[in-house]
Amino acid sequence: MKIKFTQILLIAIIMIGSIQLSAQKLGHINSQNIIVDMPDYKSALIEFQDYQKSLQKRLEDLQRLNQEELQDYQSKMDQMTAESRQRAEADLQERFQNLEKKQYEFQTKLQEREQEIMVPIQTKLANAIKEVAKKNGYDYVFEEAATLYAEGNDISNLIRKHLGLTVPEK
Repeated sequence: MKIKFTQILLIAIIMIGSIQLSAQKLGHINSQNIIVDMPDYKSALIEFQDYQKSLQKRLEDLQRLNQEELQDYQSKMDQMTAESRQRAEADLQERFQNLEKKQYEFQTKLQEREQEIMVPIQTKLANAIKEVAKKNGYDYVFEEAATLYAEGNDISNLIRKHLGLTVPEK
């Protein structure tokens, strides 16, 4: 009798679990497609590109100065004493090492700026996803790119609408 009761209880738990599983509402989105249409992203992209160009120009200026110094050294090298040649070479080596440091520093600054610009946009999208999911009864919303198969509830257009973006026609 006790075994039969345990079996019935186990079957009931499995059935209730499967009923709950099937009752969950799932959705998926393509966040990248939404982000690129956001006005905030478009203006942030322009700001980032301007910043990138300014850093690139500074780097090119440093490269040009180093190149000029190198050419100057090469043109005067024959008239220099061994001691002054050694100092000039050490100076050039230091300049080119500093240039490498600047390149790394600028790359780091670019990454930091990109992060700084993107976090508010990603936060805005995440909040919109949460609000739309709650409003429409979704238990889970998955990123389409991280899903092997995503046939079903694409809620990207609901999110676009919530953000005030144009909804593409199908």
